[in-house]
Amino acid sequence: MRFEIETDFAELTRCDCSICRRRNALMVKVHDSRFTLLAGESSLTEYQFQAPGSALP
Repeated sequence: MRFEIETDFAELTRCDCSICRRRNALMVKVHDSRFTLLAGESSLTEYQFQAPGSALP
């Protein structure tokens, strides 16, 4: 997957879920109009946090 975004990184957010905490992940919100998917569309799937049957600590 390859993508590009247009942003000034005005607001970074730290996710507090167990996965992101372990990876020290930071996020930036990007409006759809400033996101371009360049390659890998066939690899996209839907992610649902705490989906039925998931076991996140």
